[in-house]
Amino acid sequence: MNARTLLDNFDLIADAPGGVPKLRELILQLAVRGKLVPQDSKDVSVHVTRSTDTTEPGPKYAIPAKWIWTQLGCVIDYNYGGKTASERIPGDAWLLDLEDIEKDTSLLLQRVLAGDRKSTSTKSQFSAGDVLYGKLRPYLNKVLVANSDGYCTTEIVPMKPLKGVNPHYVVCVLKSRDFLDFTAARSYGMKMPRLGTEDAKRAPFPLPPLPEQKRIVAKVDELMKRCDELESRQKERVAHHKTLVASCLNALSGTKCDPEFIIHHSTFNILFSSPESIAELRKTILQLAVKGQLVAQDPRDEPATVLLRKIAAAKKDLFNAGVIKTSDIKVPIEKMKGRYSVPGNWCWTNIESVSVVGTGSTPSRSNSAYFSSGSIPWVTSSATSAETIDHTDNLITEIAQKETRLRLYPSGTVIVALYGQGKTRGQSSTLGIAATINQACAAIQIPFAVDTIRSYVLLVFKKMYDEIREEAAGGAQPNLNVAKIKAMAVPLPPLAEQKRIVAKVHELMVMCDELEAKLTQSNAVAEKLAKSVVGRVGENENCCCLISIN
Repeated sequence: MNARTLLDNFDLIADAPGGVPKLRELILQLAVRGKLVPQDSKDVSVHVTRSTDTTEPGPKYAIPAKWIWTQLGCVIDYNYGGKTASERIPGDAWLLDLEDIEKDTSLLLQRVLAGDRKSTSTKSQFSAGDVLYGKLRPYLNKVLVANSDGYCTTEIVPMKPLKGVNPHYVVCVLKSRDFLDFTAARSYGMKMPRLGTEDAKRAPFPLPPLPEQKRIVAKVDELMKRCDELESRQKERVAHHKTLVASCLNALSGTKCDPEFIIHHSTFNILFSSPESIAELRKTILQLAVKGQLVAQDPRDEPATVLLRKIAAAKKDLFNAGVIKTSDIKVPIEKMKGRYSVPGNWCWTNIESVSVVGTGSTPSRSNSAYFSSGSIPWVTSSATSAETIDHTDNLITEIAQKETRLRLYPSGTVIVALYGQGKTRGQSSTLGIAATINQACAAIQIPFAVDTIRSYVLLVFKKMYDEIREEAAGGAQPNLNVAKIKAMAVPLPPLAEQKRIVAKVHELMVMCDELEAKLTQSNAVAEKLAKSVVGRVGENENCCCLISIN
């Protein structure tokens, strides 16, 4: 493996997941190990006048003959500048804070004047040409060379390079993986780690002759610019791809479409080639399904209004048998119309009209008789992240179920998360086991033609995830309630069409799963290859001299 191999694979590495950051890291690794540019026999061997701390462990890799191993404190004046009270800093002076520097890239995000930044703390003074190093959370990799005089937070350390030391080369060393590993091992503090002064001064420092330092800096700048261009092109491609996907899916959503066209179109694999585009495809499939655009209507199907009357009769029988209670929730069908058009043999209704909706509660944790040696599954809202809930993290006892009047819902019940952390609220799943639930869940049971309608209702809830979340009310943790679930509008197809819809959705979702699996495999192969190239180039002692990249 040599530098030519890296050149030949530069774009390949960049296109791998996290490829550009890997390239940036590799460029710096090669730079500080003497492998980025050729050595020149005319260069004078380097030396330093300051002695090193011999108690510090030695370096772990070899460097070129005219280089020397020294320590950071021997090539710069560390934190040399005086401290200045904030009230004595001129309003038109540059005042640098850590937030002004982008992590990893070290780009200066903003240049703020002291008069525009309220601060009462003491600041460090620096001069143009100083290396400015962020010692707080050093893994953020915030290092740059000052292009003018100014002041900075004391969490940024000004370093003045000594004669024969190029400040931009110092930046290369401070941003290299070797130095980051050193700081990770030496930083103190858990939540806000810092690199101490004495540890920083003792950090191993590979020092080339000054002419080679300049050649290294020039090559690093050239290659980093190339990385910037690759990164910019990638962002443009991603934005363009996102626009194409949105246009395609919007076109499909706005008209009657044959899903086979989606699957077999020549551009399909090109369009849906990212996690984001596949996620949008899933949403579109569900949208087409509940609008009656995914499968063809059959005039011979029994209309949905007839199905609705049959469900009402089944619910009345359950009420007369004492199985369910009546509800005061009544939403006129007229109010549900107009959201979007559905086929003529469909109808708009609400969840309460096609199901029995209930919830649960949480037995007291302080009562050991409720949870100790329990055998009855008890579901919380977090379980709805699974497609099917076939096990629970909590089991309650028969005593808990009886005394808290928890209902045991049968397998097949649709469960909707009423509230929860992060993405939990609005998630829906199906019980694969008989289980009780807590008050953060709604249970939706279908009293008629269970398998078909249940699968369709679950599909509707999957489609309505974002809408359900918007229905939530509250402060820090917005939540729904059972009444809102009962009142939610549902576009109801004939029973026969529901079967066709559910089957087609399943077919297309399996296709999405396959796309995701292929994408994951492809990304894994690309990442593995990129890591291999990066690792082999970085480890090869004979790898040097990246001439050009076109």
